[in-house]
Amino acid sequence: MITQLTLKRILVKTRLLEWPIYILKKNYLYNFIRFGIWTKKYLPEVVYLETTNNCNATCFSCPRLKMDRPIGVMNWNLFEKIVGDLKKLKRLYFTMHLDGEPLLDPLLFERIEYIKKNLVGSKVHFNTNTSLLSEEIIKKILNSNLDSITFSIDGTTKETYEHIKTGMNFEQNIKNVENFFRIKKELKKTKPLTILQMVVNDKNKHQIEDFKRMWQDRADKIYIKAMLNFLVQGTSIKTKSLFKKQLRRCFQPITNLVIYWDGQLGLCCWDYNHLAKLGNANDNQLLETFNNSNYTQIRKTMLKMSCENTPPCNICSQIFGYDMNANYK
Repeated sequence: MITQLTLKRILVKTRLLEWPIYILKKNYLYNFIRFGIWTKKYLPEVVYLETTNNCNATCFSCPRLKMDRPIGVMNWNLFEKIVGDLKKLKRLYFTMHLDGEPLLDPLLFERIEYIKKNLVGSKVHFNTNTSLLSEEIIKKILNSNLDSITFSIDGTTKETYEHIKTGMNFEQNIKNVENFFRIKKELKKTKPLTILQMVVNDKNKHQIEDFKRMWQDRADKIYIKAMLNFLVQGTSIKTKSLFKKQLRRCFQPITNLVIYWDGQLGLCCWDYNHLAKLGNANDNQLLETFNNSNYTQIRKTMLKMSCENTPPCNICSQIFGYDMNANYK
């Protein structure tokens, strides 16, 4: 049986499917089967909901180092409006992080419960650097309706880990994750599905097998992910420099709805500095905004393979490089 992740890999690697998927995603029948709505509009499947862009780490590969957006936390009224605007859609996938540490949001668990209660069949996930996993927070996670969580641990030794995840304490964060698994077992919890992730670069690639051995008997899944560029970061181990000619089309403009903490809309999970000006969740109904002239123009240039003057696509190593093929293992 083909898993969803395997199917996505096939779609990404098969360039011949790029154009048909753009057409299919704007089809009455597809939207009715997928979302339960009879419409010929693009509808998001993944919602990146940045409830805060605050973070307590300064990892060298993180785009936050170049981010000049203001730091803040999403207010509850805006959050309620977002959920209300998406209420017609079924089976959305919420990623409760973007350019911050989600556990710094004091309303995180209330938001998770609200999404699960109000949006039919939605899945909720977030990624954490693990530094804030106190026993109290661990129990909140395990007693919530969170579907999955990723622990980002990018090394197996203190020297390597703390070089990559600046400001973090290796011993303490490993202990936090071990406590999570201990408490999860004591409480006999099966959720959330727990992923241990290692983002691979030249500094830690020699520790991949050690990382697998370290967590294979406790994690539900282990992800080994190539470090990419995040536009102009220059940290990719796949693409050292951008090509002048666009190599691929990207699906993120038709699948991902990215909402910053203040309601501004981003194009994709790489658009950390709000280079694409698409609208604001405070102003209009989100599904209408997702099909406005700004989104439409970007989708047109993407289909034509002519994103040379379309920010942030014109500095993206996924379509002007090889980073799109840097999949999870």
